[in-house]
Amino acid sequence: MKMQNKNFITIPGWYLGYTESNEENRVVTRMNDMGYESFTPYPEKNNKLLNNNPLYPNYVFIKFEDNVLEKFLVKVEGLIDYVSFDGHPVRLSELEVDRIKQKVDRSIEENVFI
Repeated sequence: MKMQNKNFITIPGWYLGYTESNEENRVVTRMNDMGYESFTPYPEKNNKLLNNNPLYPNYVFIKFEDNVLEKFLVKVEGLIDYVSFDGHPVRLSELEVDRIKQKVDRSIEENVFI
Protein backbone atom coordinates (compact mmCIF):
# COMPACT_ATOMS: atom_id res chain seq x y z
CA MET A 1 0.00 0.00 0.00
CA LYS A 2 1.28 3.44 -0.91
CA MET A 3 0.18 6.74 0.56
CA GLN A 4 0.08 10.13 -1.06
CA ASN A 5 1.40 13.00 0.99
CA LYS A 6 -1.51 15.41 0.99
CA ASN A 7 -3.14 17.32 3.83
CA PHE A 8 -6.93 17.54 3.78
CA ILE A 9 -9.96 16.54 5.77
CA THR A 10 -11.66 13.36 4.63
CA ILE A 11 -15.38 13.98 4.85
CA PRO A 12 -17.33 10.73 4.86
CA GLY A 13 -18.65 9.95 1.41
CA TRP A 14 -17.76 8.75 -2.04
CA TYR A 15 -14.59 9.73 -3.90
CA LEU A 16 -13.60 9.02 -7.47
CA GLY A 17 -10.28 7.32 -8.07
CA TYR A 18 -8.42 7.36 -11.39
CA THR A 19 -6.73 4.07 -12.26
CA GLU A 20 -4.17 2.77 -14.68
CA SER A 21 -5.64 1.28 -17.83
CA ASN A 22 -7.58 -1.95 -17.19
CA GLU A 23 -6.84 -1.86 -13.45
CA GLU A 24 -10.36 -1.00 -12.24
CA ASN A 25 -11.19 -4.48 -10.92
CA ARG A 26 -7.84 -4.91 -9.20
CA VAL A 27 -8.15 -1.54 -7.48
CA VAL A 28 -11.71 -2.32 -6.36
CA THR A 29 -10.57 -5.69 -4.98
CA ARG A 30 -7.62 -4.14 -3.14
CA MET A 31 -9.73 -1.34 -1.66
CA ASN A 32 -12.45 -3.80 -0.59
CA ASP A 33 -9.79 -6.04 0.99
CA MET A 34 -8.62 -3.01 2.99
CA GLY A 35 -12.17 -2.46 4.26
CA TYR A 36 -13.27 0.34 1.94
CA GLU A 37 -16.50 0.03 -0.02
CA SER A 38 -15.72 0.51 -3.70
CA PHE A 39 -17.06 -0.37 -7.12
CA THR A 40 -16.80 0.28 -10.81
CA PRO A 41 -20.04 -0.14 -12.77
CA TYR A 42 -20.29 -2.59 -15.66
CA PRO A 43 -23.29 -2.92 -17.95
CA GLU A 44 -25.45 -5.85 -16.88
CA LYS A 45 -28.82 -7.17 -17.88
CA ASN A 46 -30.64 -9.81 -15.82
CA ASN A 47 -27.49 -10.15 -13.67
CA LYS A 48 -25.39 -11.07 -16.72
CA LEU A 49 -22.41 -9.02 -17.80
CA LEU A 50 -23.05 -7.50 -21.24
CA ASN A 51 -19.38 -6.80 -21.95
CA ASN A 52 -16.05 -6.49 -20.16
CA ASN A 53 -15.78 -2.72 -20.54
CA PRO A 54 -16.54 -0.57 -17.51
CA LEU A 55 -19.06 2.20 -18.04
CA TYR A 56 -16.44 4.70 -16.83
CA PRO A 57 -13.04 3.36 -17.91
CA ASN A 58 -10.18 4.10 -15.51
CA TYR A 59 -12.47 5.26 -12.69
CA VAL A 60 -13.53 3.60 -9.45
CA PHE A 61 -15.90 4.85 -6.77
CA ILE A 62 -14.51 4.57 -3.24
CA LYS A 63 -16.37 5.30 -0.01
CA PHE A 64 -14.54 6.63 3.03
CA GLU A 65 -16.40 6.44 6.34
CA ASP A 66 -13.95 8.40 8.49
CA ASN A 67 -14.16 12.11 9.18
CA VAL A 68 -10.59 12.82 10.26
CA LEU A 69 -7.68 14.97 9.20
CA GLU A 70 -5.69 12.87 6.76
CA LYS A 71 -2.04 13.46 6.11
CA PHE A 72 -1.97 10.70 3.59
CA LEU A 73 -4.55 9.49 1.12
CA VAL A 74 -4.97 5.73 0.74
CA LYS A 75 -3.33 4.64 -2.49
CA VAL A 76 -3.01 1.12 -3.78
CA GLU A 77 -1.20 -0.38 -6.74
CA GLY A 78 -3.05 0.53 -9.94
CA LEU A 79 -4.63 3.66 -8.47
CA ILE A 80 -2.99 6.74 -9.98
CA ASP A 81 -4.78 9.49 -8.06
CA TYR A 82 -8.11 10.81 -6.89
CA VAL A 83 -10.18 13.27 -8.89
CA SER A 84 -9.45 16.57 -7.20
CA PHE A 85 -10.00 20.29 -7.43
CA ASP A 86 -7.50 22.82 -6.15
CA GLY A 87 -5.45 20.01 -4.63
CA HIS A 88 -8.31 18.51 -2.63
CA PRO A 89 -10.13 15.27 -3.52
CA VAL A 90 -13.67 15.91 -4.70
CA ARG A 91 -16.33 14.22 -2.60
CA LEU A 92 -19.41 12.87 -4.34
CA SER A 93 -22.62 12.90 -2.37
CA GLU A 94 -24.57 9.74 -1.70
CA LEU A 95 -27.30 11.19 -3.93
CA GLU A 96 -24.87 11.60 -6.86
CA VAL A 97 -23.68 8.00 -6.57
CA ASP A 98 -27.26 6.77 -6.27
CA ARG A 99 -28.17 8.72 -9.43
CA ILE A 100 -25.25 7.14 -11.29
CA LYS A 101 -26.40 3.70 -10.19
CA GLN A 102 -29.99 4.48 -11.24
CA LYS A 103 -28.86 5.84 -14.59
CA VAL A 104 -26.82 2.69 -15.19
CA ASP A 105 -29.78 0.49 -14.29
CA ARG A 106 -32.18 2.51 -16.49
CA SER A 107 -29.79 2.63 -19.47
CA ILE A 108 -29.32 -1.11 -19.30
CA GLU A 109 -33.09 -1.69 -19.22
CA GLU A 110 -33.52 0.60 -22.25
CA ASN A 111 -30.36 -0.68 -24.01
CA VAL A 112 -28.98 2.87 -24.08
CA PHE A 113 -25.43 3.16 -22.86
CA ILE A 114 -24.12 6.29 -21.15
